[in-house]
Amino acid sequence: MKKTLLTLFITLVAFTVNAQSDTTANKIYLATDKAPEFPGGTGAFATFIAKNVHYPAASGFKRNQGRVIVTFVIEKDGSITNGKIIRPVAKELDAEALRVVGISPKWSPGIVNGEPVRAQFTYPINFVYPMKF
Repeated sequence: MKKTLLTLFITLVAFTVNAQSDTTANKIYLATDKAPEFPGGTGAFATFIAKNVHYPAASGFKRNQGRVIVTFVIEKDGSITNGKIIRPVAKELDAEALRVVGISPKWSPGIVNGEPVRAQFTYPINFVYPMKF
């Protein structure tokens, strides 16, 4: 009986420790020792966005414009996941912001204690109705 209880206790402790390490490994950091970085820096990311964003025709008919704020996770390997709109403007503009962020090349990941970590990044994308004179 004591052996069975001891085995059960050891098994429970092992699962608990394993579950905690999985949680830590998947933690998304809001602040890091070294921030994640787009190849070439923040200015290069702004240029990437400007070159790749296309003002949706459907929003043009409605003359929608504004600042969409998008947040995403930069994974340990530098890839982008979990894109979400935290400040929407219009359905078409929001979708375009997510599309452009999703095609981003890999970043340098955030670093905590010398190790790459998952880090959250938030960025505003401005959409201005194209004016024609």
